[in-house]
Amino acid sequence: ATSMVPNSPHVTVLYACALAVGTCAGAWSNAKTVWLIEIWQTSNAPVLHLCSFLFGIGTIIGPLVDKQFVLGDRLASNSSLVNLASTGTGAVDHDAVPVPEKSMLWLPFAIIGGCTLMALMYLCKKYENRNHMISESQSQVSDELVSRKLFDKKHTDTVRSTSDVELGHPTSTVTSTLITTTPCTPTTLDNKPYNPTTAPIIDTPATKHHTLLDNFRQNHDRWLLIGLVSAFLAFQMSSEVIYMQFSATYFQYIPLKLSAQTSATLMSSMALTFTMGRGISIFVAMRFRPQHIICGHLLISFAGLAILYAGQRSLECLWAGSMIMSYGLSPIICSTYCFLAQYLDVKNRVGTVLLFSAESLNMFVPFLMGILIEKFAQIFALIMFANLLLSSLMFVAILYIVMRAERRAKCPSVK
Repeated sequence: ATSMVPNSPHVTVLYACALAVGTCAGAWSNAKTVWLIEIWQTSNAPVLHLCSFLFGIGTIIGPLVDKQFVLGDRLASNSSLVNLASTGTGAVDHDAVPVPEKSMLWLPFAIIGGCTLMALMYLCKKYENRNHMISESQSQVSDELVSRKLFDKKHTDTVRSTSDVELGHPTSTVTSTLITTTPCTPTTLDNKPYNPTTAPIIDTPATKHHTLLDNFRQNHDRWLLIGLVSAFLAFQMSSEVIYMQFSATYFQYIPLKLSAQTSATLMSSMALTFTMGRGISIFVAMRFRPQHIICGHLLISFAGLAILYAGQRSLECLWAGSMIMSYGLSPIICSTYCFLAQYLDVKNRVGTVLLFSAESLNMFVPFLMGILIEKFAQIFALIMFANLLLSSLMFVAILYIVMRAERRAKCPSVK
């Protein structure tokens, strides 16, 4: 789809390519995050921040590299070429575009598409989940492979012994709490050495089928945590998108009324600071827990927004507020995934929910912002403040749920 973009014969095909690229990019982002969390486990924070930092580097270097291949200004200034190439129906006659110019436009897209095809290597040797690296016939699993986190899903596991299979007995079920990860004391059965296939199994009556409501009641803290984290990500992602996309327009309509060139320069500095903040977070994540990073950067974001609002009539304050705000927002999204991975086994389903929730507000808020910002520039600061305030309240609720669950784990009688 990426390679087809410069050769799209119609606007509809261009939109279809954009849809395919966006869908696949979202799926890859989700799979990459889940995969890295699973591989690196307790050391995932620096790795996730490193990926975010490299993504920021790409957004800065990419336009600089592609600049020499973009010929939009030359085509727009040549009215005869535009009239010749456009049919007036949304279709473009590519034969009317000179071959050298068309090939230059095709080259950067082909490079990106070729790099994307490297993803096919994952189909040659598929990655196996760490819980599948053990034979199904083994009943003894190390603590590392089946370690449960605080908000992991509670469910019943079906266990069937060798004797049940041989005698044709129905499968017996035991709850996951009865399955321990420590080896049983070696015993003998019929004067034979102990082995997992001859170990006695605790039989309990078959459990009834659990409905969705029963599952929710049993895991209500888990679902509540996922819901609050999803809302937190939605407000934070909305803040990032609004800040990076509408700051230039905001700078031109505040009382200071910056020129388009000055706004563009300020935006470039903001993007650079945002990327540098992600790079610094790689090392910060090695010393501090994700919740501490999130709390600190939320406070930095509030301070940056206050200075940014005060800088409507001062260029120095505007620059300072923009840089502080960019640094404050930079690591929060990535740290949220690291925070959740401490208490919950983040897999494809949970990752998909988080990814969709993070982008949910961006389907509406930027549209509203685009309509109002030129008429009422202060809508930018108001929505940014509302997003930061709501996300902060969400994070306070998240911390309360986590601390309550930790108290319950230490003392089950505590409610």
